[in-house]
Amino acid sequence: MDSLVTRVQTKDMVDELLKKIKIIEVRNEFFDKTDSSPQELTPEETKTLIEVANVLASSSDVENRKKALQIVTTLPLINTSRGVGLSSFLILRKLGNYPAISLLQKKKEIPDYKLCLGGLASLEAFVLESINTRNFLGKEYLLTNFQKKVTDLTNDNIGVSVSAPTSAGKSFVFLKILLDRIREEPGSTAIYIVPTRALIRQVMNDLLIHIRELNLKNLNVSCSSETEVLVKDNERSNILVLTQERLYHLCADVESSKKLKTKIIIIDEAHNIQSGGRGVLLENSIKFAQTLWPQAKILFSSPLVENPEKLLETFEINNGIEEKEKFPLVRQNLIQVNVKKDKLIVKTLFEEDGDEREIGKIDFSRNGTSDYKILADVASVLWNNQTSIIYANGPMRSTDVIRSISNSGKFERLNNEKLDEFADYIEEYISKKYELAEFIRRGLAFHFGSLPPIIRSGIEDLFKSGDLKIVSCTSTLLEGMNMPAKNIFVYKPEKGNNEPMDKLNFWNLAGRAGRMGNDFSGNIICIELDKWKDNPLEGSREQHIIPSAEKRLKTESIAFKDYLLSSTSDTKTDDYNEQLVSVILNERVRGKKLERVKLIEMN
Repeated sequence: MDSLVTRVQTKDMVDELLKKIKIIEVRNEFFDKTDSSPQELTPEETKTLIEVANVLASSSDVENRKKALQIVTTLPLINTSRGVGLSSFLILRKLGNYPAISLLQKKKEIPDYKLCLGGLASLEAFVLESINTRNFLGKEYLLTNFQKKVTDLTNDNIGVSVSAPTSAGKSFVFLKILLDRIREEPGSTAIYIVPTRALIRQVMNDLLIHIRELNLKNLNVSCSSETEVLVKDNERSNILVLTQERLYHLCADVESSKKLKTKIIIIDEAHNIQSGGRGVLLENSIKFAQTLWPQAKILFSSPLVENPEKLLETFEINNGIEEKEKFPLVRQNLIQVNVKKDKLIVKTLFEEDGDEREIGKIDFSRNGTSDYKILADVASVLWNNQTSIIYANGPMRSTDVIRSISNSGKFERLNNEKLDEFADYIEEYISKKYELAEFIRRGLAFHFGSLPPIIRSGIEDLFKSGDLKIVSCTSTLLEGMNMPAKNIFVYKPEKGNNEPMDKLNFWNLAGRAGRMGNDFSGNIICIELDKWKDNPLEGSREQHIIPSAEKRLKTESIAFKDYLLSSTSDTKTDDYNEQLVSVILNERVRGKKLERVKLIEMN
């Protein structure tokens, strides 16, 4: 099969056809204002693409399967024939992408594609679906190939470290695994670790939806690290959604925490172990938890990292296994926009070979040179009536972007009942003069961590429902916030103290483009890419992670030694180094001597 795939791939015609359908898709969906004449596929080209997709879908190479996915999620939007639709269903089944099958059924208004198949083909479809079906708490779920594999690996191993795209469906299957695990034994506890407080509500809401769906009883869902209430009822199970700080606080009450029958610990956004002082605290908290509940399963979830096995090594999980998934359920279209006097030059970028193709030009009037103005003006012109996120570094820029879009005159009040009710609430309980209320009435909002939680959560809910159309977000979006959108607008992305966004965070952000179950693809619009300090599109999407503690002790050991010997108060308030000292002391208390500490002692 792979030899056949290789022969298919070497044909320049096929590569050119793949580019052609992407250009058609982007133009039809996004850039109908351009001055270019539309392209069309011939019947022969359509037939060739279907045949190619059928072969590539069976390949062992993920890049081949991505091409198959592109074909069968693009052709049905270009060609409405019954044959193209049925062929796409069968190829998506080969790919194990059942969410895309459900979406295609919805778009084609077909209740069940299997009813359109002949005898053997229909039987094969039922057999393949049964292979991908797993039972959680007495209910059967049809999983993707990736979700099925993660479920099976979790059953067989004490630790699993998963690296997968944002749209791979990790959270869904992890929550099902968690609930299934704690219901095996009444009175048990599960812990779900998130990097920020902003994510606690989101995860708790997702859990409550699953709990209601499964009609589970005698189950406590909490974000508190206080153990007194948790240990009172031996028959009630607990699910704790905690940050790394709250996990450490929970573990610090050693005697009470030991009474919790903790069965499973899930660490979401586990790549944050490399994030300075917070990364060291995360590592310290998990190691603390391991000493209290050594039999608990530990699951790590990260977006596209090159070495997920590093997490298993760091926490000395011998009976553990890593799983790297590169195949997405939703595609992303990379689009470059250059601002040239009175025109926007729009191009489609192709990661495979670095090629770029101009789609067309759009009339454009620049209203200023500041970063937020360019972001706002480009987003206003290119907006395609689909949910859109504009990435802005910092609350002030986020607010300026939305204010500028609102003032453009292109977004009138929508007279949307849900938006108006939320805006009324803001004006009544916060301030009549709070401009966010007026933005919301127009389908616009800004979102950042320091907003009042009730406002932040309201914006998230209205955006997910599609009532809010454009939201300008800060780096809170990078911490796992579940706010997918059809379009992501990015201009010179930075994170923190004006540092260029690294590759891992960029692709984590870009992974929000495309809503599983709603879209076949998402659009990542990169504005003035040649002016970015770093180009995250170059090279592999994956990034090698190194825990913060290991990095400092191995590669910055002299600086850490200087910190230990220093007596100045300013130096002693260094969070990164303070957390590292805590890790070392805790390791010594637990009877271990880190190999990496020896490097310091030798200097």
